Amino acid sequence: MKEEIERIIDSDRKLGFVSVQEFVKDAIRRNIIQYSSISCEKRNSASNGNENKVKVKGEAN
Repeated sequence: MKEEIERIIDSDRKLGFVSVQEFVKDAIRRNIIQYSSISCEKRNSASNGNENKVKVKGEAN
Protein backbone atom coordinates (compact mmCIF):
# COMPACT_ATOMS: atom_id res chain seq x y z
CA MET A 1 0.00 0.00 0.00
CA LYS A 2 2.82 2.37 0.81
CA GLU A 3 4.14 2.18 -2.75
CA GLU A 4 0.69 2.91 -4.16
CA ILE A 5 0.28 5.92 -1.87
CA GLU A 6 3.71 7.20 -2.90
CA ARG A 7 2.73 6.78 -6.56
CA ILE A 8 -0.47 8.78 -6.01
CA ILE A 9 1.38 11.53 -4.15
CA ASP A 10 4.10 11.74 -6.81
CA SER A 11 1.67 11.63 -9.74
CA ASP A 12 -0.48 14.55 -8.62
CA ARG A 13 1.12 17.22 -6.46
CA LYS A 14 -2.11 19.25 -6.71
CA LEU A 15 -3.57 16.93 -4.08
CA GLY A 16 -1.39 18.72 -1.55
CA PHE A 17 0.14 15.71 0.18
CA VAL A 18 3.86 15.92 0.92
CA SER A 19 4.19 12.62 2.78
CA VAL A 20 2.64 9.20 3.14
CA GLN A 21 1.77 10.09 6.73
CA GLU A 22 -0.29 13.11 5.62
CA PHE A 23 -2.11 10.99 3.05
CA VAL A 24 -2.91 8.29 5.62
CA LYS A 25 -4.11 10.82 8.23
CA ASP A 26 -6.43 12.37 5.64
CA ALA A 27 -7.76 8.95 4.58
CA ILE A 28 -8.44 7.97 8.20
CA ARG A 29 -10.14 11.31 8.91
CA ARG A 30 -12.42 10.88 5.87
CA ASN A 31 -13.34 7.34 6.91
CA ILE A 32 -14.16 8.43 10.45
CA ILE A 33 -16.44 11.16 9.11
CA GLN A 34 -18.10 8.76 6.66
CA TYR A 35 -18.64 5.95 9.15
CA SER A 36 -19.77 8.34 11.88
CA SER A 37 -22.51 9.72 9.64
CA ILE A 38 -23.59 6.19 8.65
CA SER A 39 -23.69 5.18 12.31
CA CYS A 40 -25.79 8.25 13.17
CA GLU A 41 -28.20 7.49 10.33
CA LYS A 42 -28.61 3.90 11.58
CA ARG A 43 -29.23 5.07 15.15
CA ASN A 44 -31.78 7.64 13.98
CA SER A 45 -33.47 5.10 11.75
CA ALA A 46 -33.62 2.55 14.54
CA SER A 47 -35.04 5.02 17.02
CA ASN A 48 -37.63 6.24 14.53
CA GLY A 49 -38.69 2.67 13.82
CA ASN A 50 -39.00 1.85 17.50
CA GLU A 51 -41.17 4.87 18.28
CA ASN A 52 -44.09 3.21 16.51
CA LYS A 53 -43.58 -0.06 18.39
CA VAL A 54 -44.12 1.24 21.90
CA LYS A 55 -46.70 -0.90 23.65
CA VAL A 56 -49.30 0.68 25.86
CA LYS A 57 -50.42 -1.35 28.85
CA GLY A 58 -53.70 -3.03 28.10
CA GLU A 59 -53.41 -2.64 24.31
CA ALA A 60 -53.73 -5.69 22.11
CA ASN A 61 -50.70 -6.78 20.07
